[in-house]
Amino acid sequence: ALSMHRLVVGLLDGTGHPDGKIRGPAENKLREFEAKPGFRSCLLEIGMGRVPDAIRLAAFVKLKNSLRSSGFTGRSFTEEGVHLRRRLCTLALGDKGVLPKPIFRQASESISFLAATQSRGWEEILDHICGALESKTQRRRVHNAAIVCMEVFERLYDDVIGGEKVKILSGAIGPNVFRAWRLAIKNLFDGLRNPNERSAYLVELSECARALTDALVWTLVKGSAIESEREITPGSPTRRLLQSTRGECYNTIVEGLEILVSGLASLEKRERPLVEEIYRLAIQLIKLITEAHKKHACLFSRNVKKCARIFRDLSLSKVTYTEDEHVIELRSRGLHFLTELHMNYTDDERYISNVDSSFDSSTVKKYVQVLVERYLVPTPGDLKEWQRDPESYWINRSTNMIGRHLHPRPSAEALLCMLCIRYESVVLPVLRSMLLSLDTKSNNAQGDRAMMIKSGVYHAVGLCAAELMGQADNGFSFDQWFQTTLRDEILNKTHSFNPLTERTISLVGEAARAEVMSWRIWPVALETVCTALSNSRDFGVQLASIECINHLLENRPKTPSNVSKVMTMLAGVLLGLLPHASEIETQRLILRTLLAVIEQVKTDSHEDLVKTIQSRFGPLWKGFTSAGNSAMVAELLGVLEGLVLVLGARSRPLTESLLPILNQTLPALKSKSHSSHPSDTSNLVSIPSNRLLLAIALTQAPNVDNDIAKALVATVEYVITLPKLSNQVKRLTSKSDFLELEVSLQTLELFALIAP
Repeated sequence: ALSMHRLVVGLLDGTGHPDGKIRGPAENKLREFEAKPGFRSCLLEIGMGRVPDAIRLAAFVKLKNSLRSSGFTGRSFTEEGVHLRRRLCTLALGDKGVLPKPIFRQASESISFLAATQSRGWEEILDHICGALESKTQRRRVHNAAIVCMEVFERLYDDVIGGEKVKILSGAIGPNVFRAWRLAIKNLFDGLRNPNERSAYLVELSECARALTDALVWTLVKGSAIESEREITPGSPTRRLLQSTRGECYNTIVEGLEILVSGLASLEKRERPLVEEIYRLAIQLIKLITEAHKKHACLFSRNVKKCARIFRDLSLSKVTYTEDEHVIELRSRGLHFLTELHMNYTDDERYISNVDSSFDSSTVKKYVQVLVERYLVPTPGDLKEWQRDPESYWINRSTNMIGRHLHPRPSAEALLCMLCIRYESVVLPVLRSMLLSLDTKSNNAQGDRAMMIKSGVYHAVGLCAAELMGQADNGFSFDQWFQTTLRDEILNKTHSFNPLTERTISLVGEAARAEVMSWRIWPVALETVCTALSNSRDFGVQLASIECINHLLENRPKTPSNVSKVMTMLAGVLLGLLPHASEIETQRLILRTLLAVIEQVKTDSHEDLVKTIQSRFGPLWKGFTSAGNSAMVAELLGVLEGLVLVLGARSRPLTESLLPILNQTLPALKSKSHSSHPSDTSNLVSIPSNRLLLAIALTQAPNVDNDIAKALVATVEYVITLPKLSNQVKRLTSKSDFLELEVSLQTLELFALIAP
């Protein structure tokens, strides 16, 4: 053994040599030793011995890699594995001293590989971890235990198969683990309350608590452990034990979050870095609670009231650093979870009862008032952003962002809508009261603050328009409100506060979507918003007007009303605004609204519309193609396709002027975006151009009805995926003069076969 020890030390020293002629043979010789019993124990003794730190680290790295590459088979290797597990746990988690950080990392990973290959040793490993976590005085020992705990559970998640994993989870993780977790969090936070220890303790709080959270929660909430549960017999002891373990885990998370939130109040205002770190940890806990709630809401029955109170305090109370990104995210996630509480993830009566009891009428009223006043009313910062970049401001306020739970405003919107649906009888009187408390007529003498409050109330009313104005017995008529107040505010007859104008116009759009606007008011509302679009020089107001027009056209009443002249004027305004839009969201909105406008134009106004398109198309097309904006080129092609299909054979003057421009640029654009599958994003130009060229060909062909042409064009995505039919499309779209192309009956029949 002594000779092996000396030989391995020399080989480890050689593996770090810069000369490959020395390093290579040393590495090969070490690999030969791996098959010998006692080799791994020898590496551990070297790592713990009195040798240079570089050799100690090399020994631990080799030990970790050896454990990762091969398991323990045979009695002698199994006995060695038990020996290694106990020595490593004592070394990494004991109270005899602290390993250098690089060596500790290798030791913790080695323990995780041993845990993955020796399922019977799990309880022993967890006992070591819990003993270290419960230490009240040795902070570094608690920190090390958290890191080892995280490594072990990650290895369980990645390397252990499903059935064995469930057995380990249900058998090894008992009350002692959760007790240790709670105690560790509590001790960590108690240490934070000591001003003399805060600066040294900050990093350890973060790493330790995050590691513990990852270790004890993600494995139970996500991944294979949950998947494997389906294979366990319902009602079996294993199923009940696993459910109990998971429920206890959730309870522990909630308690940990409560400890963190309650401790925030005791920290001094100058401790900003510390507060930020605690917020980061609280955000992580909220993520876990939200994820767990979606999967197993019934297990939250006894925690619903506590969660509701915690998140209410987080979301509705005032905090010191209101502009800090972590505080903003924490508030947003709190609002998001309060919305999630009302989702129908379970039919458990106890859960539903606890949710409703947590939202009594007085609590709901407070929520509505705070949501409107704090999150929906524009802030001075919003006004600065409006003045600096109204387009970005409008996008942030009007689009449904992907990560809603990361932004307070959309999270507040979602919660208000949910409260209105669940507690309509409580929410609607509060909103009506807010409206009645506003001055009927806005004027510049009221000041910006009054205007901002009115804007926030209008925002809330728009979100709840269907419930507030959709029933006759609610005593609130949108038509009357529009005629007496909203129309003048949109036209700026009573004030010049653009954010209020924007929000009022958006309110009209929401009323159209909620179908609370009568057919008599619809043309008046459309004309009013179009006038605001034409007269305003504020881009935010113009964008709100365009979106509102889109909603009005999508929800046009069945009773006919001739708006062709307004639509023709509107088409010119939209095309004029398009070059000023720099964001793809606003460019797409303008083009899609333009397409909706085209579909509304009557036959007698087609000539004026064509002239407008002809005069504006060239510069727009050149701007988008030269900038390489494929998405907008595709949108513009879609607008032209809609126009051609609306005009039918009368599109000849338009196509005669557009085809030279298209023929000059489309081949190069299509070659750059060629793909064999229509769902591929590289088809952004190829498919719309095929559709447009086919539409031109069909509408100019004799005996082809416009409705048939529309149906055939709609199939072009499917056509190009079928080899036998793709040649037909290529033949139709490869002619240099589309106006002279005649579509054969046979080709029409081929398209008709696959028409929806």
